[in-house]
Amino acid sequence: MQDIVTRYLRTTDIFRDLSEIDIKTIHDFFPMSRCSRGTVFFRAGDGSDRLYILKEGTVLLYRLTREGKRIVVGTVRPGTVFGELALTGLTMRDCFAEAQEDSLVCVASRTDVEQMIRTHPSIGFRFIEVLGRRVLELEQRVEELASRTVTGRVASVLLRLAEDTPDGRLILGYSHDDIADTAGAARQTVSTTLRELEETGVVVLGRKKVEVIDRPRLIEMAAF
Repeated sequence: MQDIVTRYLRTTDIFRDLSEIDIKTIHDFFPMSRCSRGTVFFRAGDGSDRLYILKEGTVLLYRLTREGKRIVVGTVRPGTVFGELALTGLTMRDCFAEAQEDSLVCVASRTDVEQMIRTHPSIGFRFIEVLGRRVLELEQRVEELASRTVTGRVASVLLRLAEDTPDGRLILGYSHDDIADTAGAARQTVSTTLRELEETGVVVLGRKKVEVIDRPRLIEMAAF
């Protein structure tokens, strides 16, 4: 188990500057846990006091509107941390973090993370990088919601999801509801938009499956 955790930690962005010995030294801080789809790591108002490292699966960061509509504000991929904002004093009181699929995570307490940063200052610099990327992602999401059409937002979502696939084309595991939450639009409207994209040959749809056929056209649509 130690070798498995060590291997996972070595591929995590915040630990990339550490030596093999340092990685093995800190592996005890991060017990590993498997979580099923739908597991909520923290809720709005909780104030997370833990750092999570996602090793397998996908985690969505989202907020709820007054009407209970879920708006996805970020997607966490393997090798990335989340829950880090509370550790720096910036709360995620308005956010939920939920496993989009069966996932494998490593978890550390605030005390453990603070101790690691004191021992290995480079980890602190990597935290700054992660925070910067997270803030940029949030700014991009706000810009999309404020200025783009539903078609543009759906196209942007599909492009982002496709970038994380092995072939850059086949998106698996996302329902129309999931895409609607990420695009910040009603499910019915998103379903209609997806059908229109299929009719024009931009994508091919299946059950929890979208295959991007015409990426250049999708990029054009994402600009509006």
